[in-house]
Amino acid sequence: MVSTTIEGLSVPITVAMYAWNNSNSILYNGIFMAANCFTSMLVSVLLVKTSLSNVNSRKLILTGQLVFCLFFIFTYPWKFYGENLPRPLLANGTENLELFGGCSRVYEWCEATAPIPKGIYIATFILGLGDHENRVQCKGY
Repeated sequence: MVSTTIEGLSVPITVAMYAWNNSNSILYNGIFMAANCFTSMLVSVLLVKTSLSNVNSRKLILTGQLVFCLFFIFTYPWKFYGENLPRPLLANGTENLELFGGCSRVYEWCEATAPIPKGIYIATFILGLGDHENRVQCKGY
């Protein structure tokens, strides 16, 4: 499943994009995943307790898939997002990604990749991944 891959890769992605060290990246992505779970729970409750349960399942599934696709559109590293990915600080002439984070100098593609703005990444991670799963699974279909 695509969202499982994204959730698993979120730590190395944020280390490269925002130069977070490993522990900060794990902490923040854990918080984002907890908010994602809350969003999923909220959508489930709305589907059961409100008039959304009367909406055609196909429309709900299409809406969920649209939200999921928007996640990929917004989190694509578009050139207009700005600068290149940050490089890690050097300690004694060597990179230490565990302490400083960043995109390793070994990778040339870092020079041509723009980081996704943090607000967009956080909002789409919480809403885009937490919202679509319940819509697809609504009413047991």
